[in-house]
Amino acid sequence: MSKNKPCEHARHESALCIEQTPLQSEPESDTMQKTDEGTLNVRNVGTIDLEKFKAVFDDITTNEVVITKERIEHIEKNHPGDYEKYGEYIPRIIKEPDYILKANKPNSAVLLKEIVENGERFNLILRLKTSNDPEEFKNSVISFWKVDDKDWKRLIKNKRCGQTALNML
Repeated sequence: MSKNKPCEHARHESALCIEQTPLQSEPESDTMQKTDEGTLNVRNVGTIDLEKFKAVFDDITTNEVVITKERIEHIEKNHPGDYEKYGEYIPRIIKEPDYILKANKPNSAVLLKEIVENGERFNLILRLKTSNDPEEFKNSVISFWKVDDKDWKRLIKNKRCGQTALNML
């Protein structure tokens, strides 16, 4: 069992390292797919604050974030009701995450956010565009779901240094 230690990568002294959280399921694809007509099924959902993310990821090349139709279908299938009920929070989660964690996939982040006015907590997986990606790629939402009290406490409690975390509170 590891001790809770201040995270050397955090901007605030109160930040603690948090263990990586695995994806709940493997995404079928984390790239933008073209339709039969040749158009992309993507929707812009906001922008990230590059300065916040650079504390955890140093090779992000755009602040734009999109979500594909395929990823929306994934969320609806694997987390029924979450996108329909809470999808409106995605831009806010992306813009103002409480925690930014490195995910277990390359160039991916786990964003944790508590929406104070309704007491709901959310987990969002974001694939970040780096200099190694094709020019047309954007940061992309991979998955999104509401986190219950038990899982939120587990995510916050399971802290260990060696994994990069940024506490934005």
